[in-house]
Amino acid sequence: MSENNGRATLASDISVPEEVVELKYLKAKDGSPVKVKVYPVSPLMAGRAGLALPGVTPKTGLEGSTDTAMREVMDRQNLTLMLDLAAPIIEDCTALSGAGGAEIKPAFYFTTMVPGSIPGRVLHAEDLSLLVATAMKLAGYGVEVAESVSFRGRKRGGSSVGA
Repeated sequence: MSENNGRATLASDISVPEEVVELKYLKAKDGSPVKVKVYPVSPLMAGRAGLALPGVTPKTGLEGSTDTAMREVMDRQNLTLMLDLAAPIIEDCTALSGAGGAEIKPAFYFTTMVPGSIPGRVLHAEDLSLLVATAMKLAGYGVEVAESVSFRGRKRGGSSVGA
């Protein structure tokens, strides 16, 4: 711990939460899984999406339904929410390693091309949801919220089989 004599903490002394995740579907040229550094989502960005409080899932009015058609509607609503969140979160919260170890941010772009970044259209839905869920988890949002924007562990009909 650095002594700062009553001054603000030095930026270099701050430990920013991060996690390196291995994508399941996107592969490097040598066939190895692509690894992406993920940072926490901004609470302001998550708040705009209606996820302002950790552990709170947006309510659809269909929770607990046993009707298959209703569960499919809820899954489509979760898909829409995840897709609405995904592009800005991935552009804001991901990085790849560049030449000499420099970070390339964002790892993936969806709107404006960024030199060194990869087009987001190459991401499989499960890889996309893994990146979003990791950014949410790092920001302190509970597993329930991370899973609400994730396809991991889902099977047809919307029942959960673990994440």
